[in-house]
Amino acid sequence: MLIVDAVQNAKAGHPGMALGMAEVGCMLCGIIQEIPSGLTGIEDLRCLCKLGSRTPGHPENTVTDGIEVTTGPLGQGVANAVGLALAEAHLAARFNKPDCVIIDHRIYCIMGDGCAMEGISHEAASLAGLWNLHKLTLIYDDNCNTIDGPTTLAFSEDISARFRALDWKTFTVDNIHDDMDSFKDALLSAFNETRKPTFIRVCALEDHIFQKGGTSKAHHGTFDEDDVKEMKQKLVWDHREPFHVIPVVYSLSSRLPRLLCASLPSGRNISYGVREHAMAGISNGIALRRSGLITFAATFLTFSDYMKNSVRLSALSHAGVLYSMTHDSIGLGEDGPTHQPVEQLAGLRAVPRLPVFRPADGNETAGAYKVAITSRKVPSVIALSRQKVAANLEGTSAKEVERGGYIVSDNSGKCKPEIILLGTGTELCLCEGSAKMLRKEGRKGRVVSLVCWSLFDRQPLEYKERVSPRSVPKGVGVEAGFPIGWKEYAGDGGVVIGVEDFGASGAYLDTFMKLGFTEENVTKVAKSLLTQ
Repeated sequence: MLIVDAVQNAKAGHPGMALGMAEVGCMLCGIIQEIPSGLTGIEDLRCLCKLGSRTPGHPENTVTDGIEVTTGPLGQGVANAVGLALAEAHLAARFNKPDCVIIDHRIYCIMGDGCAMEGISHEAASLAGLWNLHKLTLIYDDNCNTIDGPTTLAFSEDISARFRALDWKTFTVDNIHDDMDSFKDALLSAFNETRKPTFIRVCALEDHIFQKGGTSKAHHGTFDEDDVKEMKQKLVWDHREPFHVIPVVYSLSSRLPRLLCASLPSGRNISYGVREHAMAGISNGIALRRSGLITFAATFLTFSDYMKNSVRLSALSHAGVLYSMTHDSIGLGEDGPTHQPVEQLAGLRAVPRLPVFRPADGNETAGAYKVAITSRKVPSVIALSRQKVAANLEGTSAKEVERGGYIVSDNSGKCKPEIILLGTGTELCLCEGSAKMLRKEGRKGRVVSLVCWSLFDRQPLEYKERVSPRSVPKGVGVEAGFPIGWKEYAGDGGVVIGVEDFGASGAYLDTFMKLGFTEENVTKVAKSLLTQ
């Protein structure tokens, strides 16, 4: 119940695998010869997903003792495990002698359904079989669900057969909760294997402790009161007041039969599963069919790196794919730096022929979609936030988005502004709030939205000078991303408030405050410029 208590307290987390694979974890601890003590404690569990804690939303090897690799994005752990096993084999070959074995350790990796879908796991597993990494054991948590729902939405292949084809030794444990002996036998067989890596498919539904186990409701997030009560009763655990999740939210998807799949080819939504690279490549094919279909692909912005080559090909081949990339900054919060994009905006902006929009509100989002949809031979990226934002800011415009940048507010009248605050996305609101503070003190300040740099760069010089004149060298650029490129807009005497390191796991307001994304800090920086 520590798993449930930690997730309930944090109001965030991925409890499904932890609950379903509890027996596997215990068995692995039993065969590992030495486990250091004191790595984490109860207080660390209470601080799950909190800013500055040793238990971020996704484990990080630089934060928590005992964490060997930072995975986060799905499939990375499989590749990490192959690398660890390859290093072991290499070092053993170099330094072990018949009478002196120095290097002799095994690699155990647990992967989920999402990891199995990612192309990186296929590639890494292929190499592991080719290289005969027999000290590598991959344990597959086959719990038949992802955050979207049952894996049957996007997953039908025989995973064990795939690994056999990749020259792995395979085992299946049909019910880990009632058949620990079969799992133990598989581990012993893997231990004695001298040529092939081992793949153990473990059916680990959570329905042995509550009815919703084995469904997407157990995969991610907190539990409702009945779930926790049921689990505590079945596990003979003292009942405590829990956090309630509204069940009706989970029932919506099953009532909307609009999926494009084998049984409903006329649908409009494709269940790619967790396959960003394939999703982008298939979208390019749809767009280049030139049939009039408008195709879009959606994922977290940080995972755009998985699909980057296909995104480049969209631009190179004039495939008008609309990429909707959400969770666009450190505002993602509790999931921590593995899921918080920092350098991704800069990398995407560097791709030729790829407009990257970062709208601030509903007005700008509508404008960005209009530009993207009407540009059939130009792909677009629309980066959207996760955290709560104002529906519409005063002064924003859907129409002006097509220019890439425009004046949102200004109290300078016919005079030049003393300072210009430039922002994108959710940080435009901070600029507006700071401008109001400065204006109360009698300062002349202008707020500019730079919703799409490449479109603004293509505007006539006269227009760009009207929006952000070079004769006003004091500008403050504000964006929760890597600040490269911002100096061109903030001016030679300007300052950029950006993110030059990875984010942190914590409530997004705490994370924003720690990294200087507050109206007060923007105002402080602006005042400092004005006194120079």
